Amino acid sequence: MQPKRASHRPRRSRRASGGVGATRLHADTAEFYSAFLELLRVFQFRDRNRACYGDVTLTECYSLEALDRRGSMTVGDLAAELCLDKSGASRTLAALERKGYALRFDHASDRRALTIRLTSTGRAVLYRIKSDIEARYRDILSDFPPPVRREAVRLLRALTRDARKTSSKACAVAVAEGKR
Repeated sequence: MQPKRASHRPRRSRRASGGVGATRLHADTAEFYSAFLELLRVFQFRDRNRACYGDVTLTECYSLEALDRRGSMTVGDLAAELCLDKSGASRTLAALERKGYALRFDHASDRRALTIRLTSTGRAVLYRIKSDIEARYRDILSDFPPPVRREAVRLLRALTRDARKTSSKACAVAVAEGKR
């Protein structure tokens, strides 16, 4: 007996199959798209080199966060994570080093590479930035009940997973074309 072949059609939600529920889902999807697109535009068109907090640029802020999350990383690791070319990542790290927020060390196994780590000052600056941002978001989230807040996080994580499916390819193209 031959096994059943898997269908290549996307799974449809029962709610989207037709009727009033499908109409509401389509309207909600359009409204969500509009609101999300507006949010993305605000975030996307910020100048990466303009200070976002004190003397820290947006790219430096993302770099501090990545270094805090990963512990240490190479310039190449940081470039890949932030969708920058290596020279852009190196300039960002040089600025963080000048400000006393990061230090470069010899890589443990590759003499040609350097490892970058946050300093205690860099970690303190990042903590202040995150505290300020979290306070703003806390004010917004306080208007919603806990189950809605948890679902909002779940939705954001699902959108992030979906975006990552194409982002690494788009990032590589943007870096190769000199757009980042």
